[in-house]
Amino acid sequence: MKTEKRIIATGIFVGCLLLCACGAKKTEAQKKEKILANSEIEISLSKENAFSFDELFSSYTEALGDEYDYGIAYATVSNLIDEPNSEKEADYKDLLMKEENSYLLDFTLPLMENLYVSKETGAANREAARAFCKYVEENYGFEKLIELSKSSVKDEEKVKLKNEWLKAIGSEVEYTPAAPFFFVRNEGKNGEEYNGNYPYFIPSKSYDLYIALEDVTDKDYREFFYAYTLTRDFWEDDLKNAREVYFGEDKEVPKVNMYTYMKKGSPVAGLSGFYQKRNIYLFNTFEAAVEVFTHEYTHHLQQCDNWKTTLFKIECEGYAD
Repeated sequence: MKTEKRIIATGIFVGCLLLCACGAKKTEAQKKEKILANSEIEISLSKENAFSFDELFSSYTEALGDEYDYGIAYATVSNLIDEPNSEKEADYKDLLMKEENSYLLDFTLPLMENLYVSKETGAANREAARAFCKYVEENYGFEKLIELSKSSVKDEEKVKLKNEWLKAIGSEVEYTPAAPFFFVRNEGKNGEEYNGNYPYFIPSKSYDLYIALEDVTDKDYREFFYAYTLTRDFWEDDLKNAREVYFGEDKEVPKVNMYTYMKKGSPVAGLSGFYQKRNIYLFNTFEAAVEVFTHEYTHHLQQCDNWKTTLFKIECEGYAD
């Protein structure tokens, strides 16, 4: 009889603990809903089975704007659904003890997937992003994660927090951003259809840079994007100057698509670049392409100005939209 009472009492006690835990979890979800709402992000977290990751991620990133930190957004949403898996800590900690892997902390779209890095590295990096975001939330609050989701990879506070977290997990690595760009998955909406060789593009004011997969994987990731970092601002300045010279003002024109063909090289000896119907193909390094890109861009301005064919006019207008 006493045993039965103890079992019943234990069952009631466990049940109370579960109810308290569920109540606390619901209260925490409601609190985060309010924080999100204050940032004009309307998401329901308290209703059972009210969302999937894709639905929540879509709602969250749409509210962040045109550009956001993919890795921080991914990890924030993942942590809203469930807790990071502590059993996977060893996977990312082993990676982040090595200086040559510090670039992974950019947490950009390609580094969270399996094309620029191995399947194992991509999975470990997703866990690292989740662990970092958990650290930020516990030490600086959920509001800070929303701020970090909106800021650039090279944001000084974000870099500082990542280095702080590295020390917290026992790493002596010093992180500096390697490729602080907003990457977009190429789904064939602009320019050439994605044929497996151009998985991502980087948007800029005057152009979208479509990067051949082999151009990155054939070289060191950091070296490849460092070269682009050195030329990116020069290109924008040169293209702005080209528009001012050609039109007499910085006239708005449809973006041009730029495709890298660095490993494949030029089909014609001595040809460094080529323009064809709003697409520019670069066959050389970023450094060598500075003048070539501006020259090819003037052909694009001529086309936009002259509307040489009705077809091009329709394409340009549609592309500008």
